[in-house]
Amino acid sequence: MSENSAFLRFPKPEFSSGYVVPELDLPTVLFNWEAVRLGFLVLFLVMTAYALFRMRSRKILLLIAVGNLLVFGFFFTCCICPLGLLQSVPLAIFDPQYYLAAASVLILVLPLFAALYFGRIFCMGGCPFGALQELLHFKSLQPPKKLDEILRLGPYFVLAVIAAAAASGFGFLLCRFDPFVPFFRFGGVFWIMMAGVLLLAVGTIIGRVFCRYVCPYGALLRIFSLFSRKRVNPADGQCINCRLCEKVCPVNAIVPPVPALQQETIAAGLGKFQMLLCALPFVMIGAALTGAAFGVWLFQWHPDVVLLKMLEHSEENVYTLAFASSGGDLAKLDGEVSAKLLFVRAAFAVTFSITALLAGIEILVRIRKKPEAEHIVSVSDCVCCGRCYNACPVKKEISDEKHKNT
Repeated sequence: MSENSAFLRFPKPEFSSGYVVPELDLPTVLFNWEAVRLGFLVLFLVMTAYALFRMRSRKILLLIAVGNLLVFGFFFTCCICPLGLLQSVPLAIFDPQYYLAAASVLILVLPLFAALYFGRIFCMGGCPFGALQELLHFKSLQPPKKLDEILRLGPYFVLAVIAAAAASGFGFLLCRFDPFVPFFRFGGVFWIMMAGVLLLAVGTIIGRVFCRYVCPYGALLRIFSLFSRKRVNPADGQCINCRLCEKVCPVNAIVPPVPALQQETIAAGLGKFQMLLCALPFVMIGAALTGAAFGVWLFQWHPDVVLLKMLEHSEENVYTLAFASSGGDLAKLDGEVSAKLLFVRAAFAVTFSITALLAGIEILVRIRKKPEAEHIVSVSDCVCCGRCYNACPVKKEISDEKHKNT
């Protein structure tokens, strides 16, 4: 949103007759920075897709990651970003006074639409958090499989909480507690910075900890990538099952072949799919009840509730004095808090239920995938880092052959 439109989006106040509203001397805005950022996002997504699927080069992808870090991280200081915009959309839906520019909406949805065709290229060529973790990752250790599957549900929980919190007036919790933003802005709350340092330290040996277990936008990218038209294929259809790509993948996205004797029969696979599909509505109901209870618990830290408690205990501070000087009514505030509690409970219930549906869709689609006879890349897990290209001996032979022919 441009600076001028920010001045003009609110209606002018009404004055008594005879008053002349002075002309505003607005500063000239040379750039619409949201549009500039959108342009850079398109450029980086295109470059990442080209380097990943045409050039098939890890080195070029690393250069793109460095550029991503400099442009979106240090120049734009991570704002605006799709992660933060996940909170803007529910707020714009329930608050008619909140303005969301068209460029902001495009910044939010463009990587998702790109994921429908190219997979999660945003994680390498658009997200500075992903680029920072990629450049600092040196050894690929994997947590136990069961633990990994449980932790991968974390982004869905974070997505439900931040969306419901933004709609309910808690503010942008993700932006407030983001562990990586202080690095790009050279300062922040100490304990949040320490949390970021810890995540990066763990990320040097366990790939993309934040992306896999925390990032709510990553959860949406996983859903959209399930239907991707293209997939990273280092061996280009000539896999020899050497398992080298499996060992270097930082996010455990390489799916090994399943021996024929261990493959599920079609009937058994269909039975599991039907069982989980029938269980999904009950899971959504359980998620709704959990969300409502969680919203009630979180509501005690809502700004209106905190102010009401201060007034009831006759505390004197800037908040209570401002409330008194503005002619605030304690009884009215108490009624507003009671009404808002009902809205918070409903918002968290609906958001948790929808998020459970999204997680269920991912699980159901994975079950429907047929086992392969060779190593393949799980496109919903792949963060498009290109490490498998360097590890694959078949890819090297193909590249050498192309080089000789040219």
